[in-house]
Amino acid sequence: MERQTTETGAQASIYGGIQSFDKREHLAKIKAARQGKKDKKVSNGCKKDKPCWRCGDLMRCTADRASKKAQRKTLLSKVCGLANRFSKGMTRKEAFTLAWSIVRSGGLELPVAGTYFRQEAIVRLFRYDPKEIIALLVPEPENRHDPEAIAVKVMVNGGKGIYTLGYVPRTDTKVARAFLGAVPELRLIDGETKGARIRLAA
Repeated sequence: MERQTTETGAQASIYGGIQSFDKREHLAKIKAARQGKKDKKVSNGCKKDKPCWRCGDLMRCTADRASKKAQRKTLLSKVCGLANRFSKGMTRKEAFTLAWSIVRSGGLELPVAGTYFRQEAIVRLFRYDPKEIIALLVPEPENRHDPEAIAVKVMVNGGKGIYTLGYVPRTDTKVARAFLGAVPELRLIDGETKGARIRLAA
């Protein structure tokens, strides 16, 4: 009899002074509450599986798992492809680190060097719709100042000839070499000194 009193006192201290605590009844209430949540989640398109780390319920929500998996696969494919292009002159770790940062940020934006000496050409480009301007990255191994130079050449759709607008900054030529060819985006900068920026996409 004395032992039973001691256990009741321990329960009272643990459960905030409740003298009579029925553990089975308590667990039954928790189970019923969880079952109610479970039925609600199932009706919203979830499946009975493992505990969901996203919604905190007893099953894993699978409504968008397929699309996220496809996105992840596409992302990894872009990173690996870009890292392979960076492999020349870089370690594997450097190539993958750089590729991850470019893909995650949606591209790489670089200023066009040398536009200070081509202000008149930029003023003319402002007259055209940006969609009509085609920009290209072209290496210039014959350049006597820098054989590693990469020129930013522009032409207007339907126009005659191609013009050198500027160059990729010398510090970025190693990276830009992986994006030779058409530039996805050329942005002209209007100001006291006009300039331009290019965005390279993976």
